Amino acid sequence: MNIILSLEGCAILRNWKTQSTLLWFFSLDTGDLATKLEAKVLALDEDCVIVKADDSEVALSLVAAEFFTLSADESPFPAMGRVRKFLGIRFSGARPEVIFAEPEIM
Repeated sequence: MNIILSLEGCAILRNWKTQSTLLWFFSLDTGDLATKLEAKVLALDEDCVIVKADDSEVALSLVAAEFFTLSADESPFPAMGRVRKFLGIRFSGARPEVIFAEPEIM
């Protein structure tokens, strides 16, 4: 795991939003934010990212959040296939961290 600056994490999210990148979305949350295989970044500012996961939109506060990346060797889901990039967000408070994965396009 590599901790990165919020500026870097937001730049990755902004790029995914601009490119309308289809992502895999993983969370330890057991509610509406459980693992989704199709997610897109809809909106982003310095305090919040809005993600569309399947048919629901979720706002994630980025206030005091910590961003991290994972290498392919650190994949939490090695059987899922090849992934170009992982981006994780660890939140302050009780919300479980989330991981976005950009799958490689074959």
